[in-house]
Amino acid sequence: MSVIMRRDTANIRPRHAVSMAHVVGLDDSSVDQLVVSLTRDGLG
Repeated sequence: MSVIMRRDTANIRPRHAVSMAHVVGLDDSSVDQLVVSLTRDGLG
């Protein structure tokens, strides 16, 4: 499983952050191609 995280700048409560999380496939057009490339290369 690959996971990409970013820093919380909105001071979201941890429980709310978990409820906001969702699975996104690497073939989803909304995923930036740089993120796809880094994830596939094992650098993400």
